[in-house]
Amino acid sequence: MLHSLTCFVILSTITYVVSLDYSIYEEIPNGTIVANLTADVRVPASIARDRDAGRNGQVTYWLASYNEFRIKEKTGEIFSRFPLDYETKSRYLFTVKACDRGTPKKCSTPVRVIVNVRDANDNPPEITIDTLTSSKVAYVNEDQETKAFVARVLLEDKDDGRNGELECSEDAISIKQSREEEELFIFHIQEISSSSGKYITNSPTVSEPFEIKPFVNSYQLVTTRKLDREDRDTYSIKINCADKGHPRRTAWKSLTVKVKDVNDNNPILQNSSLQMNVNETAIVGSVIGRIRANDGDIGPNGELSYLIDSDVDFFQLDPSREQIEKIFPYFKKKLDFEIQQNFSFRVTVRDHGKPSRQSTGHVIIRINNCNDERPIFEKKAYEFNVTENWRGLLGKLTAVDLDLSPFNQTVYELDGPEAFSLERQTGKLRLLRDLDRELQSSYKFYAVARDVMDASLSDKAEILVTVLDKNDEKPYFYDEAGLTFSVSRNAGYGTLIGKIRAADKDLGTNLTFEITQRRYRRLFLITADGELFLNGQIDDHSEEEFNFEVRISDGKLSESKSFKIIVDASSSSFFHKFGKTTLVTSLGIGSSILFAILIIICCVLIRKRRRKKKNHQRRGDDGGVVPVNGSVRYAFEDDVSCISDNEERVANVSIIL
Repeated sequence: MLHSLTCFVILSTITYVVSLDYSIYEEIPNGTIVANLTADVRVPASIARDRDAGRNGQVTYWLASYNEFRIKEKTGEIFSRFPLDYETKSRYLFTVKACDRGTPKKCSTPVRVIVNVRDANDNPPEITIDTLTSSKVAYVNEDQETKAFVARVLLEDKDDGRNGELECSEDAISIKQSREEEELFIFHIQEISSSSGKYITNSPTVSEPFEIKPFVNSYQLVTTRKLDREDRDTYSIKINCADKGHPRRTAWKSLTVKVKDVNDNNPILQNSSLQMNVNETAIVGSVIGRIRANDGDIGPNGELSYLIDSDVDFFQLDPSREQIEKIFPYFKKKLDFEIQQNFSFRVTVRDHGKPSRQSTGHVIIRINNCNDERPIFEKKAYEFNVTENWRGLLGKLTAVDLDLSPFNQTVYELDGPEAFSLERQTGKLRLLRDLDRELQSSYKFYAVARDVMDASLSDKAEILVTVLDKNDEKPYFYDEAGLTFSVSRNAGYGTLIGKIRAADKDLGTNLTFEITQRRYRRLFLITADGELFLNGQIDDHSEEEFNFEVRISDGKLSESKSFKIIVDASSSSFFHKFGKTTLVTSLGIGSSILFAILIIICCVLIRKRRRKKKNHQRRGDDGGVVPVNGSVRYAFEDDVSCISDNEERVANVSIIL
């Protein structure tokens, strides 16, 4: 740290300096002390204090707002908050003042502090390579002459002085083709006359493909000779450079140079005369063989097209170039050894360059006599019907091979379930195990007939086996645990009680339902659909529930299950609650009581009339006449219930004297 004192002034209360100047290197650590006002001013201790006592004499230091620095209030030490960067800002100017703690606070005149940031060698050299295109890869045609432009190289260092002066070592440039092979090209260092004095140039000591030439405060990377892409198509160049600072900083930059192809090579057939053999059994469109040709060029210059003589009818070349160096002759027609045994034609291979280059070759194809007919089934589809739970011979399959012996032998194979077998030599189809129509009603699979001499010669036939139904399944109830039905005691004839559900896995079976207990057959009726009806008057029975058994049958097999009917008495009448005996007894008692009441009423009325008669006789009224036979006849003057106003009722009452 360097500093210089401009001056200082002593006031009556505070000592302060007018200007302080400091220098510090960039990139110093955080918290580095830049200045110490108390120590750097170097004044007597008796002056660096406030003459007041107590808080009025306590001195504190204040730094104007600045992000890069902070000050300790008591000691006056100024420290950095984070590393400084010379390239960003090289000088800082701020003010500091000293104040006491009295009230009111008294402060000195602000002091100006200048911090100069000194350059440190903290920036490596920067190398820029410009190919004058949008790509970072440089391209050079292989047929270009010497001194062809490759790229422009620019050097720069942001540091100042010797820290920014650049130089390159003698192994500044290396050219590498692969990891296994690396070539170094050594260049002499020569000074370049330039205003900055930062640039150097290198000249090759031997004839190598590239060199660097000075060009307007920069370099040009140029070729020293013609390049051959077929010899080497890519160069990886690495440029190293260092500055003169302490410690020295180095940098490197890589550049990829690709050599662009030109059409300077003819296609070459590997065999100018090629022979191929093919069986007459070969399928139309199959590959016979490969014609190979190579072209050292790439891109359109290396893309090849193949042509054959126009009068060749049996062969053609594959138009799809899956592999550029290979092409395949294909059959256009079926070959037959008995008609023609050999074919000969010319092949021309041509690249797509401009101008195009080509070469020719001769091809001979020999036809081999062999098995060329496949066995064929008499039918494309065979159908068989079999009853379930049966096994045995289903039938025989036959395939015919038109070849002569020994190429007409045929074997049979089965591609189907294990329940069936096909005899390899005879073609007999057998069923090996019982089939269950309820599990699977039909089977569809295939039989294959193959030529014994050539397994690729084959035919396939479809086999359909239909399983006919047999009554071998017992009917069953849907409700395994049985059902409980409920019926009201008031229910009448024909009331639907419920439905019993049942089924049979066999086809075409009609189920019958039957109640096994005879005593319930008159009371309950079950239909063919399993519907349970009331067939009588349930109030004729005193049971609260009925337990019965229902049997279902398909005509051969049957199944039974128990069911229950509970009589619901909650909605029954008085008669149903108390029964017939109770009701008759109640009616008898009630009738007797009613009769007795009527007799009592009659007696009361008669007595009342008698009294009234006597009263009339006393008054001389003619209210009644006594007949000779001793019976008394009364005429009722007043109305009696159920007698109209104009009706006179006469009661004959026998009086026993």
